Amino acid sequence: MSETAKRPLPLVYAALIAGLQSISLIGMSLEVFFDISEQNVKVSSGVGLMLLILGLGLGAAALGVAKSVHVARGPVFVAQLISLGLSWNLVKNVAGLPGVTAVGILLGIAALSVIAALVSPSAREALADRPVI
Repeated sequence: MSETAKRPLPLVYAALIAGLQSISLIGMSLEVFFDISEQNVKVSSGVGLMLLILGLGLGAAALGVAKSVHVARGPVFVAQLISLGLSWNLVKNVAGLPGVTAVGILLGIAALSVIAALVSPSAREALADRPVI
C-alpha cells in the first residue's frame, strides 16, 4: 500500500485549505511590504513581518498535517479558531465596505470545514500520538 493511500481524505483536505491560507498570509505580507510609505514604516514593516511569520508557520503546519505528523494538528487548529474570530468581525462589517461580508463568510466556512476535517475520526486516528485501541 502506498503512503498516500494511508492518509485519510479529511487530512488532505485540511492540509490543502491550511496551505491556501498560508499562501494568502504570505501574499498579504508582501503587499504590506510593497505599500510602505515614510509615515508608516515602523507599523507596516512590523505587520508585514508578523504576517510573513504566521504564513510560513501555518505552511509548515499544513505540511505536517499532510504528512500525518501529530504535533502539526494544534497550530492548524488554533489558526482556524483565530480565523473564526476574524470572520465574525468581517461579517459584522460595521464600515459597510463592499465584499468584506462575503470574505468573512468564506473565511468562516473554510475554518469550520478544516476544524471538522481535523476532528473527524479518521484524521484523529491518523494523527494519534499512540495507536487507538
